[in-house]
Amino acid sequence: MTSRTASWGRRAAAALIDTALVIVLPLLFTALVWAMFAGGYETVSDASGVQQSAGMSGGSSPAGLGIVLAGAVVALIVAGRMAYRQGESGQTPGKRALGLVTVGADGDVLGGPAGLRRGAAQLVNIVPLGAGYLRPLWSGDRQTWADRFVGSTVVDARR
Repeated sequence: MTSRTASWGRRAAAALIDTALVIVLPLLFTALVWAMFAGGYETVSDASGVQQSAGMSGGSSPAGLGIVLAGAVVALIVAGRMAYRQGESGQTPGKRALGLVTVGADGDVLGGPAGLRRGAAQLVNIVPLGAGYLRPLWSGDRQTWADRFVGSTVVDARR
């Protein structure tokens, strides 16, 4: 495997693909469940007895809140599974599409538990206005703060 560190642009593009998956899948799940259980149109009758649509129902109901929370749980499951698989294989769907691999200091993949730690450490990158994701732009090692915390590096695996 090559030891050439990945460029920030390729890492950012891979992260956008992965973020889209972590957001889109739970949104589809939430929309589907909402449509099945909490959605629907409320109707009202005017003074003459004619029924008219009053809009979507379920938005402020306990069922609506439960569905939104279920969507958040699905997002956490998708993100956790993606982080674990990245630890095992070195790649997320975005990294696979762009030919990138996350490796440890020894040049091998991190392993599932370290992948989860790296995924959780992404909060360190996000909290200060996303500055941790920008660190590879000015650091010689091209690591984010989460990479430094876990001891990982993202390399370009294309030949």
